[in-house]
Amino acid sequence: MIRFFESIGISTQAQPGANGFIPGVLIQNGTLLYDLEVASLADLLHEAAHLAITPMEYRHLMSKGLMSGLRAMFDSLERDNIEPDSPLSKAIMQCSETEATAWAYAAGIHLGIKPCDIIDAKSYDGTGHDILKALQMNAYVGINGLHHAGMCVNGKGMAALRGTEPYPHMQRWVQPAGLSKLSPY
Repeated sequence: MIRFFESIGISTQAQPGANGFIPGVLIQNGTLLYDLEVASLADLLHEAAHLAITPMEYRHLMSKGLMSGLRAMFDSLERDNIEPDSPLSKAIMQCSETEATAWAYAAGIHLGIKPCDIIDAKSYDGTGHDILKALQMNAYVGINGLHHAGMCVNGKGMAALRGTEPYPHMQRWVQPAGLSKLSPY
């Protein structure tokens, strides 16, 4: 899993005692620090997902609870006059917990991890079982967010029109640099 994260551009570093919002995992300046003695597969996937769905130009701002990085990213929408329909704006607007959860599920499936090890039934305040079922049925709101952010295609019909596979297949695993330079039209 760590090799996969590195291969798609997520910076990682083993760090005994890493401890952030989730035991065994800490995000610091856009790098995923982890302690494999403590961290679960599900937690590693989910925290890596936060970095993956963050546009590259903002990833270095992500640390600890992520709020200051998210705030800076959202503040840039108005400060930098980012066009509402631009790919960068769409990517910023789709950086929430639901998109991270949907990304983690897709990455876990890609890596051959059992679904129950990707989303623990007791996680998410006890709603993990329901979230897992929604993901398996392609009925989870985070999938739509990933679709609108350009990371996947939601639905078999739309995927057929675009000549690709639907979610959980991903069109791209991370939000690249340069989204601000792409035309919204």
